[in-house]
Amino acid sequence: MKKTLMQLAQEEEQNYSSPIVAAKINGEVRDIQSEYDHDDEISFIELNTSLGWRIYQRSILFLFIVAVSNMNKEAEVVAKFTVNKGLYCEVKIPGKPINAHLIHDIEQEMREMIANNIPIVKHSIPRQEAIELFQAHGKRGKAALIASLPHSMISIYTCRNYPDYLYGAMLPETKLLGQFALDVEQSGVLIRTPDEMT
Repeated sequence: MKKTLMQLAQEEEQNYSSPIVAAKINGEVRDIQSEYDHDDEISFIELNTSLGWRIYQRSILFLFIVAVSNMNKEAEVVAKFTVNKGLYCEVKIPGKPINAHLIHDIEQEMREMIANNIPIVKHSIPRQEAIELFQAHGKRGKAALIASLPHSMISIYTCRNYPDYLYGAMLPETKLLGQFALDVEQSGVLIRTPDEMT
């Protein structure tokens, strides 16, 4: 029976100064929830590395998207571009302007999810199933993107039953995601994270 990288990381974590957030299997970055073979070459990725930080930032973005969805199922979040120490997102919530009060409510929702340590679960599913899943959630753009991918199996993540596809590995649970701040920026939100995670 195969073991997951998470199981191996739990056995090895005392040898590392920073939390293990992912690994490279035979040189390829893999999610910590992935399985491995005993003859694979494995090197862990720690949170306090540049690659670990990018995984952290991607996980924060997912947490933000889930929090906004929890507040309003009709909301739309589009990550637009990175800026100094942050990621700018366009946010559209029917009937609600983007202001400091709304940002406070979103942050409170995120902090509650962190405190409750909600799992971020990876699922590998057939591409057509992923397309139908995102179509059912009204995410036509995401469904079209997945339809254009060459892979027969697609890795998606869910948190509180909210599915998404975010182009790379993420942390397996929310408890490590406490270092962030939200700011109103024009008609959107700037998600700020530290330069390095220590």
